[in-house]
Amino acid sequence: MNRTSKRDGRKLWLDECFVNSTTLLVNTEKVEEKRKLTNREAHIKQVAAAFCYLYHKAQEEGLLKPEDEDNFFKTETIH
Repeated sequence: MNRTSKRDGRKLWLDECFVNSTTLLVNTEKVEEKRKLTNREAHIKQVAAAFCYLYHKAQEEGLLKPEDEDNFFKTETIH
């Protein structure tokens, strides 16, 4: 049985970034339970949280369409 599908490369990339940002936020919260974050850690946490928020809003508003002119990602085949 062949289970391949075509996916928007941009969506795959952003989904991966979302997973990484979420993981970073969870791990940062664990660090915060033990000690105060450094300024750099606090800024990275804010960037990750902002990405998660904006990505969610972009999905809600339907801003990520494969036919968009600015979509320079190719369609990916998932095996």
